[in-house]
Amino acid sequence: MNISARDRRAVLTGALLLVAIFVVRYAVMPWIDHWTDVRAAIDVDHRRLVDIERQTRRVELLDRQLDRTYGSAARRPLEDVPATQVAFHKTVKQVLTEAGIGFERIDEQSVRPLKRVPGTVLVALQVRGRCKIDQLAKFLARTHQADMLILVERISASKRSDKPDQLDVVLVLTTLAEKRPAGRRAT
Repeated sequence: MNISARDRRAVLTGALLLVAIFVVRYAVMPWIDHWTDVRAAIDVDHRRLVDIERQTRRVELLDRQLDRTYGSAARRPLEDVPATQVAFHKTVKQVLTEAGIGFERIDEQSVRPLKRVPGTVLVALQVRGRCKIDQLAKFLARTHQADMLILVERISASKRSDKPDQLDVVLVLTTLAEKRPAGRRAT
């Protein structure tokens, strides 16, 4: 069978077109789809990176605010409740003594969950004592310099009838602890 030059060109053109269609369908199109997916993933990752960077700046700002407000004790890692209760009692006694506040009683209060931070609880002490107003101010100032975070939840002060320059004070002080499941140790 003899094929004319014209038919040969038509068959060759058809074959080249089929090869071109095959290359486009099975090579170029998947590459373009992959490239489009990669570009979309890069955009998502870039937005995520910008968001993480913004959150990091916010956390750094909050850390600086915490340091200014609560002192360096705010950065201290949380301990479990029993260890925190012992250390908190000791720290509060030390700060009261340094400020010159005579305390009559220090009573542990019930441990309460911190609703906004799961796994964290508030450990509280109620302190009853007597002092002068400047000693109370000194105590409040020293809470920022303590080894532990001391949050003043409530202050109640009344003038003493027998010593007008002194106050009877009731302080409710709290700190944070980690509520760990039984048998789990800190890592």
